[in-house]
Amino acid sequence: VETTLSDLAEDLAYALHSLKTAALERRATEKARSSLAMLDSFIENYPGPAFIRDHRSVYLKINGELQRLFQGVRLVDRLPEEIYPPENCEILRSMDAEVMEKGYVRRLREIDTTNLGTRFLETHYFRMEGDNVHPLIGGIAMDITEKIKAQQSLVESEEKYRTIYDNTGTAMATINFQGIIESVNDTTLDLTGYSRDEICGRKHWTDFVHPDDVEQVG
Repeated sequence: VETTLSDLAEDLAYALHSLKTAALERRATEKARSSLAMLDSFIENYPGPAFIRDHRSVYLKINGELQRLFQGVRLVDRLPEEIYPPENCEILRSMDAEVMEKGYVRRLREIDTTNLGTRFLETHYFRMEGDNVHPLIGGIAMDITEKIKAQQSLVESEEKYRTIYDNTGTAMATINFQGIIESVNDTTLDLTGYSRDEICGRKHWTDFVHPDDVEQVG
């Protein structure tokens, strides 16, 4: 009887352990599924391009925004050499190696898309640890093309203004709210005999106007 009770106790203990283990495995599986569902939801609903790549730089998951940039080109489960020109593949692999080493990398990328022309992306890459033998690489990007174009237009406008400013043939200067001269063109230097360092940030505009005319000019 003692042996039978002892065996029964061992069987019960094993059964309870098995039930507990099974329950833990179920919870772990459910948690993993929930995490994957949240990750999928995040990627799909992120307003810019988003992706997950493996250690071979192969896309495992992309969202609609990234696919939109490469309309008609299949990206998932393809090696970089099957998608990009050789020089781009080298850059991509070098980038992924840096992400694996550092854990996080931020870059401004200029890419040629199949249907939207050249786009500028501010991309954030990060290493994703998990149950895989090799870590994965995640990435999210913001399309800042319009911002870059606006900056380029501003630079071009400033260059045009500077060309006119420097070559107008008349004396020109910019003055701050305190009346201090901040910049002058070469014609102003020729007329006054001063150097740029002697004027800019040092001279008030009234220094170049006859005292009797200051009130009228001001």
